[in-house]
Amino acid sequence: MIKQMIKHIPFAKRIYRVLRLLNVKYKLTKEKNARMLKSKNIHFMHNDKFANSTINFINKHFPKEENFFLVVKAASYEYTRQEFPKGENIAEFIFDLLNPKYFTNKRLIFHSFYIPGSVDWLYKNQYLLPHSYWMVWGGDFYHAPTDKANTFVRQNIYGLGCPSEHDLIKQRYGTNHKFFDSGMCVFPTDSKNINFAELRDKRIKNSAIVIQVNHSACTSTLEMFDILAKFKDENIHIRTILSYKTSYIKSNQDIIKIIDKGHEIFGDKFSYLDKVIPPADYAEYIAGNDILILNINQGSGVGNVNSSLILGRKVFIKDKGIMQYFQKNGIKIFDSNKIKDMSFQEFCEIAQETVIDNIKNTEALLSEERLISDFSEILNDCCPALMEKQHD
Repeated sequence: MIKQMIKHIPFAKRIYRVLRLLNVKYKLTKEKNARMLKSKNIHFMHNDKFANSTINFINKHFPKEENFFLVVKAASYEYTRQEFPKGENIAEFIFDLLNPKYFTNKRLIFHSFYIPGSVDWLYKNQYLLPHSYWMVWGGDFYHAPTDKANTFVRQNIYGLGCPSEHDLIKQRYGTNHKFFDSGMCVFPTDSKNINFAELRDKRIKNSAIVIQVNHSACTSTLEMFDILAKFKDENIHIRTILSYKTSYIKSNQDIIKIIDKGHEIFGDKFSYLDKVIPPADYAEYIAGNDILILNINQGSGVGNVNSSLILGRKVFIKDKGIMQYFQKNGIKIFDSNKIKDMSFQEFCEIAQETVIDNIKNTEALLSEERLISDFSEILNDCCPALMEKQHD
């Protein structure tokens, strides 16, 4: 009756039509709905640059019938340089059209809380939290909202997947979680075609020491420029990435400050990348560095670190959690806080033995065998809440 009345109101009628179109667009087909209901693991994602590669890896190494991927279209191709995921166990969706009762006996894996609507949906359906898993990406922890819903969901979710920062997460959200040393994130699909050994071998020696500061636009870049200013008369080239923005960047004025300060201190020894480029091209860009500095207080940019280590580059990090994670895996990372006290020689030099060990141990860390083992711990986890349902 109400719907019939609304149809006679011009503006409301248009809204009603839009809602109907949304319902058609995001309604799962009969086949996909049946497949989802039979799946053990439901993955909630948004179409970030890691979506395709992570889905492809799971489908390759784990039973397809046990995993179903619900993907929110939240980012443009210009931002991700990745096509929207497609496949028989993949569906585009919005949370408002999901029936939470379908998910009461399934492992619910949230690939970051950057997924629009994910926290609100879990807060409204709190009985799903005891068998839900949060794969922490970094910013969704460091810059998490502190409202009631966000705090409650993060405090009460069962599983937490994160290579580092377990202690910080416990301090903020308590210890009532099961922690995993994996964020279930695979770098873009093109990376499987990137031959890092070939990039190492064919690289022409730079005429200057090339130093990359940060992997995204961040105000901490300004601080590092001031620290590196003491080397401005050395044979160096400073560059940074401005195509991605961190939560520290409040406006385009902050980006302009980075550009202006870079030119002011280093002149024509400074450059920046302000567009998103395909993974293979970015790997070549990283290969052009001699030194990578991540001067940020959060566990992000790990892909840049991995690529740099495989290429035998010297890497400085500020975040203690990420540094400890690499050290635990036999990889030597340098502390960016100590650059201010270093001579230019100390800053640049790295022992060949360290380079060889870092390459070997990073390749082991990123091997299919290691990733399969890490993913398996989550995908086959004996979640108590699900075990209880099986025995009911």
